[in-house]
Amino acid sequence: MSSVLFKSIQAYYRAWTIGDIQGVCSYVLTKNNPQPVFPPGLNNEKRQLMVQRFFNGWEVEGRRPLPIRRLFYRPNDRINLELIPPNRRFPSLELLYNDETVGALVGQTKFFQQVTRRYIGITKRMTDIFLQRKGNRQVTRPFKQGHSKMVVSTKPNAIWGMDCIYMTHFDNIPGVNLFPGTNRKALYILTVVDHFSKKVWARALARNHLDAVHVLAAFRQIVAQAQATHCKVLISDGGVEFRGPWDAYCQRNNINHRRTNPGSPTENALCERMNRIIREKLNEMMVRNNSNEWLAHLQTVVDNTNNQVAGGTNYTPNELWTPLYQAGHQVLPVVGPANDNDNMLTIRARIMQRNRQRWQTVLQKDRNRRFVLGDRVFVSIKLLSTAIRQYLKNGLGSTKNIPVKYVPQMLTISAVRPGIGFTKERYNLRNQQGVLVEKNNRPWDFYASQLVLVPRLSTPTGLDPNDFDRAMQVNNFQDNNDAANFQQGLDNDDDDDDALQPPAPAPPQPPAPVPRPVLQWHSKEWNEALKNKEFTDFVEDDREPPSRCTIVKVLYDRRERSYLVEYVKVGDRPLLKNMNQALLHEVFELARGEDWFLAGYEEFIRGRGPVD
Repeated sequence: MSSVLFKSIQAYYRAWTIGDIQGVCSYVLTKNNPQPVFPPGLNNEKRQLMVQRFFNGWEVEGRRPLPIRRLFYRPNDRINLELIPPNRRFPSLELLYNDETVGALVGQTKFFQQVTRRYIGITKRMTDIFLQRKGNRQVTRPFKQGHSKMVVSTKPNAIWGMDCIYMTHFDNIPGVNLFPGTNRKALYILTVVDHFSKKVWARALARNHLDAVHVLAAFRQIVAQAQATHCKVLISDGGVEFRGPWDAYCQRNNINHRRTNPGSPTENALCERMNRIIREKLNEMMVRNNSNEWLAHLQTVVDNTNNQVAGGTNYTPNELWTPLYQAGHQVLPVVGPANDNDNMLTIRARIMQRNRQRWQTVLQKDRNRRFVLGDRVFVSIKLLSTAIRQYLKNGLGSTKNIPVKYVPQMLTISAVRPGIGFTKERYNLRNQQGVLVEKNNRPWDFYASQLVLVPRLSTPTGLDPNDFDRAMQVNNFQDNNDAANFQQGLDNDDDDDDALQPPAPAPPQPPAPVPRPVLQWHSKEWNEALKNKEFTDFVEDDREPPSRCTIVKVLYDRRERSYLVEYVKVGDRPLLKNMNQALLHEVFELARGEDWFLAGYEEFIRGRGPVD
C-alpha cells in the first residue's frame, strides 16, 4: 500500500544516491544508541531534522553495507516500502513489469501507482522512460490523430480557400434546379472563402460542368463580383477541376496556388466548414419553402452567411472585408482597448494583431510535433493495410479490436522535409540495412501522425519484426494481400499499399554500402561547416522586409531533440539582444538559393550526406 507521505519522503533527498541511503541506514541501525551515527557534515539543526524524519517507521535488513543492506519504510502492517538504490531501480521496474498480474498491461500512470505501493526512490519520469522503451507497448499504443497546421491570414485577400459542394442527391428529381432558359440542372456549387474576414462567394455549376474550364469560368465570375480582387494564396484540394488552365491563370495573376495533400481535408478546413454551413442553410431553406429547390436560394444563403458575426471578431465578413490585396508591410494604427469610436481601419488592425499572435502559436505547436534525423520509429499499420483502413472507415469495428497498431519493424528517419505554409513536415525513412523506403520509385513521405518514436535502448517486441503476416494474423486480418505487399514491395490493391521492406538482394551480390548517417555530425562539426555563412531571412506575411543574416553558432537542444542555429542580421554584433534562433532545417530551407548551400548541402538536406 502506498503512503500518504510518499511525495515528502521522495523529496528528503534530491536523487537518493547510494551515499544518502548508507547515511540513513547507519542512523537507523544506531538510532537507539546514546550516540547515534549521523552522516558526516551535519550540523545540529540537520541532525534534529534527520531524527524527526527517520526515527519512527524505518527498518534496515542486513548488517553488511549496500547492496546487501536494505532500507524499508514500515510505519504499520499495511505499508511496506523499500528504498531502492540507483543500481537496482531499473531491475526493480523490470521485475514489476514482468508480473502480468500487476505491473503489465497498464499505462504510465497506473504503472507508477504500482511502483509507489512497493518502492521509494523511483520517480515518475523514471517509470515513463522505462515504459517508453518497451517494444510491446510501443506497437500497441493508440493510433495518433493527424493534426494539420492552422491556416492564419493577417490581411484581407491574403489567403482564399475554394472547394466544390456536390448536390447530386437531387439529380433524380425532375424539373427543379434548372438554370434559366436552359435544360441544364445545377448539381455542384463552387465556394470561395477569404480566410481573414470569412467572407464567402458561391457559384452553381451544371451537370457535366465539373471540369477545369467551367470551374475556372465560375471563379472568374467571383473575382469580378469581388471588384476584380485577386488573392495572394489560393488553396484547393488539387482535384482535376483545379488543374489544367488554372496554372496559367494563377501565374498570370501572381497567385500562389497551393494544393493540399491527398486525404487531408483539414488542410483546407475553413472552406470545408463553410461547405457544411451552406449545405445546412440550403436544407433549412428547402424546408421553409416546402420544396427541394435550392438553386434559387443559393445567393440568399451566401448573403445570410456574410451578414453573420465571424467567430472571435464581433464583426461580420461584410464589415471586415475590403477589395483588392495590399502587398507589402502595412502601417497599422496603434491598437488599444476596443471602444465604440473605433473606425474600420482600427478594427481590422486589432484582428490582424490577434491573427499574428495565433500564427506564432501555430508555429510553436508545429515544432513540438517534430521528429529529427536519426530518430528510430515504427509505422502505423493503418498506412499499410487496406483491410484495416476499410474496417475502421466503414464503421465495421473499433481500434480497440486491433492489438498491433504499429508495424514492429524499426526504421530510421533519414531526411526531414520541412513544412512550407500549411503543409506539414514530412519524413523519409530507411530500414536497418540502410535501404531507402520508396513508393512508386520515389522516396515515401511519412507524416508525424503516422509514426511513433522508438527511444534508444528499447526492448524488442514479442513479434518477429520481419514477419508482417504474423502481425496481421494477430489482428485477425489474414485474408488480404497486405502481407505480400509489405514483404515483397508489390502493389496488388487499389489503394497504393507499398512495402516498407524492399526485396532482398541476390545472395552473390554484396550488400549496398550504407551512406554515412547524418546523426554522426555533432555540434563541433556543424559549427565548423556553417559558422559565418549567410542567408536571407524573410517573413511570409510581409510584416518585415527580407534581411541578410549570418550564422553565429549551432547547438543541440535536448528539449527539441534537434539542432538550433543562432544567427544575427548582417552588421549586428553577436550579442544576446541581437540573437535569433531557428531550427537547422528551417535555415536550410531559407538558404536553398545560396552558393554555399548549393555547393555542399543540397544533397545533405535529403539525408544522403554532404557532397565532397
